[in-house]
Order: sequence, then C-alpha cells, then structure tokens
Amino acid sequence: MLGNIRNLSDFAETFKIFTHLMIIIYSLLHALEKEDDHPMHNQSYSKCCSS
Repeated sequence: MLGNIRNLSDFAETFKIFTHLMIIIYSLLHALEKEDDHPMHNQSYSKCCSS
C-alpha cells in the first residue's frame, strides 16, 4: 500500500514536470509564431494606411 502511494506521488511529480515542459514549449512556439507573422502584420498595416 505504501509503495503504491509513493509511486502515485512520483507519477504526480513527473506529470507536473511534464505539464510545465509542455507549457514552456507551447509558449515558446507561440512566441516564435508571433515573431514570424509580425512582418506580415506590419506590411498589411502599412499597406492599409498608405492607401
């Protein structure tokens, strides 16, 4: 019984770490995506404003 509880807490810790990693990776990808389409936004913005 005690072993099961220890395994469960280990699993919870691993899950927590995994979730944090996923969040970090997701936010990194999101930041990269934002940087990529930044020039596009600026282009369409300048086009719309100049014309």
